[in-house]
Amino acid sequence: MVRSYRAQKPCEFELKDKAATTINMKDWPITIKGLVEYLKGSLGVTKIPSDYVIRDNPMVLPEPPGGHITQQQELITRATILTVGSALFC
Repeated sequence: MVRSYRAQKPCEFELKDKAATTINMKDWPITIKGLVEYLKGSLGVTKIPSDYVIRDNPMVLPEPPGGHITQQQELITRATILTVGSALFC
C-alpha cells in the first residue's frame, strides 16, 4: 500500500506553492476562486493538497466505486478535517 505512493514524492517536489491570493472586497466570486486555486496549489504540513479543507463533505467517505482517479484525489478525500483532544472528527 505504501509503495503505491512512491509516485507521489516527485509530485511533492515539483509542486511550487502559488502566491497568496489578494482579497478584492468588491468582487467576492473572484476572491473565492483565487482562494480555491491557492489551496489546490499548495501542500499542507502532511503533504496533502490543502484544498481538502474545503471539500463538500467533511466526513471521510468509503472508497468510491472504481477507486479514486488520482492518488492526490485519494489523499484529499481521506484526509481528516478536525481533531479535538483524543477524539477525531471527520
